[in-house]
Parts: sequence; structure tokens; C-alpha cells
Amino acid sequence: SLIAKCEKKILYDKFFYAELKNHGESYQKTMLCLKKNIPWDLVNTIIDLVNPGIVYKITPKAVENILSKNISKVLKRFLEKFVSTALLYFDQIKDTVLLASLIQIVGFQNLF
Repeated sequence: SLIAKCEKKILYDKFFYAELKNHGESYQKTMLCLKKNIPWDLVNTIIDLVNPGIVYKITPKAVENILSKNISKVLKRFLEKFVSTALLYFDQIKDTVLLASLIQIVGFQNLF
């Protein structure tokens, strides 16, 4: 978009509070007027910026925490754990196939 997010917030705040003042400080009348006269997606954008929800408040902090850590270290650790776990499962499958092959060669009845 052409307008920065902080500028949009200021603009939509001014717009919303002007509408609120125009409708006698009635939130319900203001919302009804907005929903009747402007597109729904714009109303939702205005409401999200004027009265942000919990997800909107938490998401930037969570993303900032993730990005503040060294991603290469986190990714390297994840890949190391993934590869070691995959090798353990591969080894288990290999041993199971080997055992099944030996049982088939010897015969199940001859084991006992």
C-alpha cells in the first residue's frame, strides 16, 4: 500500500473517532453507519487498527522474539535433531527387516 501502517492507524483513528463524535458517542450507531456506507473489508481494517484484538497485539512480539534469535542456530539445531531421529527410525526399520528375513530363512517353527 502507499500509506505506511502507522500512518494508516492515525488516519483510521481520526476517521473512526470523528464518526463516533458525529453519532453522539454511540458505538453501535457508528458501527451501523460504517457497515452501511463503506465496504466490509475496509470496516474490518478500521476496527482492527482502532481496537486491535489479542492476536494483533501478540503476533508482532512473537515474530520479533523469533527473529531476534539467531535463526541459523535454531534451524541447525532443528535439522540435527530431525536427522538424528530419522536415522534412528531408519536403523529400527533396517533391524526389523533383517530380523524378519532371518526368521523367514530359519522358519518360525524352528525358533522354539
